[in-house]
Formats: sequence, C-alpha cells, structure tokens
Amino acid sequence: MAKTERLILFEFRVKKKRKDKGRSEKEMKGSGVI
Repeated sequence: MAKTERLILFEFRVKKKRKDKGRSEKEMKGSGVI
C-alpha cells in the first residue's frame, strides 16, 4: 500500500514538473512541493 501511494505521488510530481517546467520552480520550492 505504502509503495503504491509513493508511486502515485511520484507520478503526480513528475507530471506537475513537466506541466510547469521551469516557470514555477521557485513557487514550488516556496510552497514545499519539491
């Protein structure tokens, strides 16, 4: 279960990174996403 949750979280992060590429890297760091 924990493994699956981790995978989902990882995929979500990767998708978000691709979506926002460099545009909101600072914002993400500021909000603690990375």
